[in-house]
Amino acid sequence: MNTSIYCQKFQNQEINQVKNVSNEKTEHPCQIPEEIIRRIILTTAKPNELIIDTFGGSGTTCKVANEIGHDSLVFEIDPLYCQIIENRLKNTKKNQIKLINE
Repeated sequence: MNTSIYCQKFQNQEINQVKNVSNEKTEHPCQIPEEIIRRIILTTAKPNELIIDTFGGSGTTCKVANEIGHDSLVFEIDPLYCQIIENRLKNTKKNQIKLINE
C-alpha cells in the first residue's frame, strides 16, 4: 500500500488521551495511546519487520506491534514496568515473552 494514500485515511481522525477511565490505562504515568503507535507502525514499517522499543514503559508499542502481526523487541529496566508489559502481552496474538534479568 502506498504510504501517502494510507496516511490520508487518518486525516481528521482524533485520538483520545489515555485517561484513568480508559480501558487501556496501566500504572505507567506517561502512557501513549495505542492508536498513535498503531498509526506509526502501519505507516512506517514494512510487513513482518521487527519493531524495537528501547524504552518499553507500559509496553504499548510491543502490544500493538504484536496485535497487527509484527514481532517486537522491548527493553525496560524498571521491574514494575516490566511486570506491566508482561501482563499486557499475555492476551496478544504473539504472546511469547522472554524476560532477561541481570
